Amino acid sequence: MYGYRLDNFGVTRLFLPESLANRFKLIHQMENALRELVLKYPDGKFEGLFISDPLRATRTNVLDPNSIGMYVAGSSYNPSYPLRILSQKRNTDWLDKRLEEFSDREGAYEISLDFIIELLEHCEPDPKHGIELWNPKTIKASLEKIKTIKGNRAYLVVRRNRDLNQARRETQGILSGREDELAPRDAPALFIYRQNANQKEEIEIWWPQLRFPDGNYVLAFSFEW
Repeated sequence: MYGYRLDNFGVTRLFLPESLANRFKLIHQMENALRELVLKYPDGKFEGLFISDPLRATRTNVLDPNSIGMYVAGSSYNPSYPLRILSQKRNTDWLDKRLEEFSDREGAYEISLDFIIELLEHCEPDPKHGIELWNPKTIKASLEKIKTIKGNRAYLVVRRNRDLNQARRETQGILSGREDELAPRDAPALFIYRQNANQKEEIEIWWPQLRFPDGNYVLAFSFEW
């Protein structure tokens, strides 16, 4: 609450658009993740790495350099909702073919980070649900930065026949139970789950969740609110 007037918290009401409320919530989540990292390394031995903005502005005032997003070591991110229109069936078919050798009854497969980048290029987020942390170009640039630090190694967890059909926050995740424990935390992990077609006439689609490896780093990037 603005001003930290906790005595008035019970009678305080805040009216603002849902999109703005979601942005404040996102800022709060990023700040909490950063605080947890600072507490984990109280001696200050962690590194901030800036990811070049995927959009090259022709004028310096097009993008606000003070509008900073962060991917924190060990944290997970997902699209709010995948784009599930008929034209995306080509991506579903492509991913079906590329992932057919990976069982959905196994744990994590060790693969290359390049393969994760290739898979994510066929996972398009639905823009009407907001694209802030899950900007495909920023995600790709961040993974390429991780590759220079951790090497070309990653984990893949595949699951099929899921029935998620509601949008969620970009830090909320799509996993259930203790599925986060299926992959080790020393390299990037992609959890990619195939969602069935639903009664809203949305096609079957692959919905990804990416977890950055543990470590003493923060990946920062600039984006427009």
